[in-house]
Amino acid sequence: MEINITFVIQMIAFFFYLFFTMNYIWPYVENIIEKRKKKISFFIKKLKIVKNKIKYIKKKISKIKKEKKNTAFEIISKAELKGSNILKKYKDKAFLEYKKIIFNSNIQINLEKEIMYKNFYKDISKIICFVLTKITQKTLDKKIDNKLINKIIRKIKLC
Repeated sequence: MEINITFVIQMIAFFFYLFFTMNYIWPYVENIIEKRKKKISFFIKKLKIVKNKIKYIKKKISKIKKEKKNTAFEIISKAELKGSNILKKYKDKAFLEYKKIIFNSNIQINLEKEIMYKNFYKDISKIICFVLTKITQKTLDKKIDNKLINKIIRKIKLC
């Protein structure tokens, strides 16, 4: 490679370019780079703070979830207990009502039995009276001893 005037002019232009760039352009670029570095470091610090806050909030949320879960379990268990107590109460009431109904039904059945037996005895006595009267009438027609039959009727005292 030969060193000629073109080469020298290119070298001078290159050094002039370097000198101009280093003195006028580079400080401006370097200033922008520094500002950018500061912004990045600032945002990295903010990011770390935010990450720590997120961790704290996650811990707090999990703690609150556990507390709420426990509270929910307590409420559910209280509700189940209350429900079973209410159910027991109404079962007891229903059983007492059942017993009352059975007792009243038995009383009513016994009263109906008594009324039925009384009516039955009245009907039977009427039938017996009717039969005895017929027998008496027939015997009187045949002229059997009326005194004996009347005595029997008085002893029975059904009519």
